[in-house]
Amino acid sequence: MNDKIKLVVNTLPLVLVPLITERKKIKDHPDVKNVTETTVDLSHKVKDKSIKTKDKLVETKDKVVEKSQPAKSFIIQKKRLYEYNKQMKQPFKEERKEKKEQQKEIEKLDKKLQKSIDSRHKEEEKLRQENKKDRLNELDYHLKQEEKQAKQEEKLEKKGEKLQKENEKDVKKLDKKLQKNIDERQQEEHKLEELNKAERIEEIKEYNHNQRHSSSNHAQPSSQSGYINIQELVNERVRSDKKPEPENKLFKQHRESMSEIIAHFPYEKHRKEHMKNKKSYRRTK
Repeated sequence: MNDKIKLVVNTLPLVLVPLITERKKIKDHPDVKNVTETTVDLSHKVKDKSIKTKDKLVETKDKVVEKSQPAKSFIIQKKRLYEYNKQMKQPFKEERKEKKEQQKEIEKLDKKLQKSIDSRHKEEEKLRQENKKDRLNELDYHLKQEEKQAKQEEKLEKKGEKLQKENEKDVKKLDKKLQKNIDERQQEEHKLEELNKAERIEEIKEYNHNQRHSSSNHAQPSSQSGYINIQELVNERVRSDKKPEPENKLFKQHRESMSEIIAHFPYEKHRKEHMKNKKSYRRTK
């Protein structure tokens, strides 16, 4: 610390002495002297002028004071009138203020009421939409059930018709087969009957021929009566030789059972139920 002080003390004259000498030289310069003299003169002139203006200001102030007395009284009157009007308007202001407050309260209640009405409308609309959605879902469910039931009934009806057609085809095939067998059997029997009849006729002719040439010791029967009796015997023998028509019991039972099934199948009942379901579906719509 002491070293610093010593350094400052030793170096400070080296800086200050040139500055002081330079300042003195500047003051002694003629131009600087002229400038200082002019500034001093100017300051004196300004001082004189300021004194004169000050006196004028005092005079004008006095004049203004004299002139301002009527204006002051006028301002005081205006102020008193303003205060009077203010006091007179105070009840009206309070009434107006009360009206404004009432209006604000009314608007506030109106907003609150409108808000509650809007919220109520929103809830009702929401409930209406939910109810509509539930009704649409229920209607879709009933429509699907009706379509499903109609498809099942149609499928059952088609199945019944198909079964009926198949049974009719089977019955027709069996009838044709049976009729064919019967026709073939009848043709064979007719052929056999014709052959048997021809053989019997030949036998009868031979027998009649032998009867005509028989001995005279025996009684001669009438050829016509003998021929008739023999013809009757031949016919009786042919009838006895005729085989009875064969009966196929299994086929007969099958045909009877299928005829009963087809005859007793409740087509009309299914049709009435189907029409009834269609009517009920239209009512629900």
